[in-house]
Amino acid sequence: MRDMAGGSYRRALTSTFVSEMLSMNLLMAGMVPTVMALRARIPAAADPTTPSFWFVMSMGLLVGFLFAYPMNWWLVAHHLKHGMMTVRPAGAAAAAGHAHRVGMDMTPQAAPAMRMDGGAKPWPPVPVMALLSFLALAAGIVIALQLQRM
Repeated sequence: MRDMAGGSYRRALTSTFVSEMLSMNLLMAGMVPTVMALRARIPAAADPTTPSFWFVMSMGLLVGFLFAYPMNWWLVAHHLKHGMMTVRPAGAAAAAGHAHRVGMDMTPQAAPAMRMDGGAKPWPPVPVMALLSFLALAAGIVIALQLQRM
């Protein structure tokens, strides 16, 4: 990550922290209420030695993934997080060879390296997305607490 952020460890750490925080806020916004709702309805879901527990956790993770997907898409689209097809300098030749076999041009010229050094300003701005992610997390926690009271 340091190389992708222009050689700065601090910039790499900051960009990684911010992108993961935004993604995890939304993951938890979906996961927490789902787990709380299912635990209230499925016997033995609080005991990690039972299949019920792992079913509930899997469903929570699935819902969390669905909640976090739009944020992860936005982060990748604005080069704040790398996606599965990011061409990295060390593996660029292997990736280009594979891409050529499947008919895609993934050379560094065709797919520039991820910009974690500021680059173009994303829209909406990162602070707005951070605020939205914290609001979603707060809403998820409030819903979970309401479900717990029922």
